Amino acid sequence: MKKLLLILVAGILFSPQIDADTILMRDGTEMNVSVQQLSDTKVMYRLNKKDDVKTLPTRDVYMIKFDKRGNVYITPEGKRVTGENRPIPRDADIVYLVDGGEFPAYNLNVEENVVSFLLKKPSKKVIPVAEVYPRCQVFKIKYTDGTTDVITSIDNVARAEEKTAEVQIHEAKEELEPEYQVVFHHVGKNETLNSIAARYDVAVEDIKSWNEMPAKMKADSPVKAGTQIMIYVKPATDN
Repeated sequence: MKKLLLILVAGILFSPQIDADTILMRDGTEMNVSVQQLSDTKVMYRLNKKDDVKTLPTRDVYMIKFDKRGNVYITPEGKRVTGENRPIPRDADIVYLVDGGEFPAYNLNVEENVVSFLLKKPSKKVIPVAEVYPRCQVFKIKYTDGTTDVITSIDNVARAEEKTAEVQIHEAKEELEPEYQVVFHHVGKNETLNSIAARYDVAVEDIKSWNEMPAKMKADSPVKAGTQIMIYVKPATDN
């Protein structure tokens, strides 16, 4: 009997142990690992102490739960954000938000448009105010039985944001590109802001703004001959 106990103790002491760090991936899966190194581009980890170091792209990671240091969330760009290390009771479900956030959840209710839950277990004396989030803000739910439910795909959210950004950039370029070209006008003798503006069909105030002229400068006063003025004009079109 003593020999058997010694064998069991030795097995516990010398068998490779999996550390308590947890990597939560952006696809909803998770791994219990020992994180060796974290950067803006990669996560290096071991599955156990005897395993080779493995690497995965930081952009694929949603959160790392460090056993010693708490939670670190990873933005879609790979930047690290320290999150609140909130203790999760064993009898609570866990709600994860798209933008980062881990919450214990009691009386969890997933509806068509919203997800609601209590942060603390209700009692006869105290019923906490419910937390309510739109479904699109909830990444996934981990239930007490160990199963998970991905409510909103983070990858889809990231792609939608990228598409929106691309559309905004395209629209901004369309606004800037077509309409004007720069002309440098050399001021002649007795020319005024009025005469120059009339020649190029632009406003006097615009000429002042483009060339950082004093606001109090009079439109009918002669401009110093030989001065070079920058003017934005509509490009000529061929009819």
